[in-house]
Amino acid sequence: MTWAERVRIAAGLVLFLVGLLSLLFAFAATFLQYGLPPCESAEPVFWALFAFAVSFFVSTAVLAVPRLKAVTRIALVMGIPAAMFAVLHLVIADNEARQAACAARSLPEAIAKCGAVASHLSSGTSEGGYPTLTLVAPGTTDRAWDCLHNWTLHADGAPSLIVDESVYTAFRAKTEAARKRPRP
Repeated sequence: MTWAERVRIAAGLVLFLVGLLSLLFAFAATFLQYGLPPCESAEPVFWALFAFAVSFFVSTAVLAVPRLKAVTRIALVMGIPAAMFAVLHLVIADNEARQAACAARSLPEAIAKCGAVASHLSSGTSEGGYPTLTLVAPGTTDRAWDCLHNWTLHADGAPSLIVDESVYTAFRAKTEAARKRPRP
């Protein structure tokens, strides 16, 4: 085995291990998040981290291509992860801008962006004088409500969210009727 082949095998192992570690980091950074959920989905950051990790595996595969010149091989092995790192940086910057824009939305803008039905929401004031936003019947506690919840965690002066008990009346009546039905 020549010296060049040994270097190529060692570099391949290093690239593979770095790819494996960065892949584990991508999953850990996504699934072990602590603190507040993001104002908007941060899914593009996960996919960019995933692509960055995969770029190390692609670079490892490039090392195994025998017909490439050494200069081309080195350029590809170093260039692919570098390009993906640049893409990752751009995605993170875009995500930070999207999160800031989400937090800066007004209540009507947040309602529209989240796809909430305005007739299912009622604005009010709590006993302490703080603004509230109440989900009233026939409202649903779906994705739009979760989106509004995430927005209230980040927006300055956002109202407190309240679910009116009347929203659950139909559900409770249906489950009560099902419970009272005789079983065969």
